[in-house]
Amino acid sequence: FGQSVSISGSYAIVGANEEDTTAGNSGAAYIFERAVDGTWTEKQMLKASNVGANDQYGLSVSISGSYAIVGAVGEASNGTDPLNNSVGGSGAAYIYERNIDGSWSQTQMLKASNAGKYYQFGISVSISGLYAIVGARWESSNGTDPLNNSAGDSGAAYIFERNIDGTWTEIKMLKANNLSASDEFGNSVAISGSYAIVGAYLEDSSGADQTGANDSGAAYIFERATDGTWSQTQMLKASNLSASDYFGWSVSISGLYAIVGARWESS
Repeated sequence: FGQSVSISGSYAIVGANEEDTTAGNSGAAYIFERAVDGTWTEKQMLKASNVGANDQYGLSVSISGSYAIVGAVGEASNGTDPLNNSVGGSGAAYIYERNIDGSWSQTQMLKASNAGKYYQFGISVSISGLYAIVGARWESSNGTDPLNNSAGDSGAAYIFERNIDGTWTEIKMLKANNLSASDEFGNSVAISGSYAIVGAYLEDSSGADQTGANDSGAAYIFERATDGTWSQTQMLKASNLSASDYFGWSVSISGLYAIVGARWESS
């Protein structure tokens, strides 16, 4: 409990990815609400509709207004059939919506359009208004062909948009413009309005050129254009980058500002 946390206004969500009341390490998430007197009370425990052992539901969580999203990296369905565990570790994310009576209901299970074994879709999640982003740090396609697994563990992130009827649709798979095997792009994600940021903590370039800083890490900014398309606008590197800094291990974005964590920076 506390593996992942997020807060928005009077609501907070906490993930517990090894909660096992239903099945071993199936996971759970908990919604808390702030009362008028300032106290916080647990309002609801969330579980996946297709809960399964070792799904690790709750490893990542995010909340924004009346919507929440929970990642489950170990979820193993093939995408078309949520009970058919034919793609081990493909991962899933679950959308929740707050009802008029204050309860929260699961409205959709999200899967990557190219769900693959051990992609870990749901390792990171973020939601903002009508948009959500989900990271899959071990996605292995080469970018031009999402079914061509020629860039092992390069990683990907997926943008979803809420439709008028309340359903969520994947509108874009994001890949780094300098993708390379084992970068783990998507280990961290965040979205705010028209901007998103994705971390790739094992990215190896020095910034000025593409060699010389093993696992220094990077983060990538994406922007939504007026036609609704998302494009990478910048790759961020630390000003004092060094090998094994893991810059991009964590990311957050809000309005015109972003922050990137480098957990092994040593200066």
